Amino acid sequence: MVLHTGKERHILRETMSAMEARLEASGFMRINRSVIVNLSRVREVQPIAGGQFSLMLKNGARLDMTCSLRDLRARLAEV
Repeated sequence: MVLHTGKERHILRETMSAMEARLEASGFMRINRSVIVNLSRVREVQPIAGGQFSLMLKNGARLDMTCSLRDLRARLAEV
């Protein structure tokens, strides 16, 4: 697993599921099979083709999501 923190990258020997369980209560959410995002860094949710959505982060990065939009909105309301 590669953890991106600002401009730094850290390689961790941990599963996504284990990391997700540790971070969930801290305002993080798994948005697809290979991405866990800090919800406080989300700038907007954008629709893309086929009823799918992507997240635009405050740093300009765009991440495609496969999680439910309803679940994401509920989690964003908590942040």
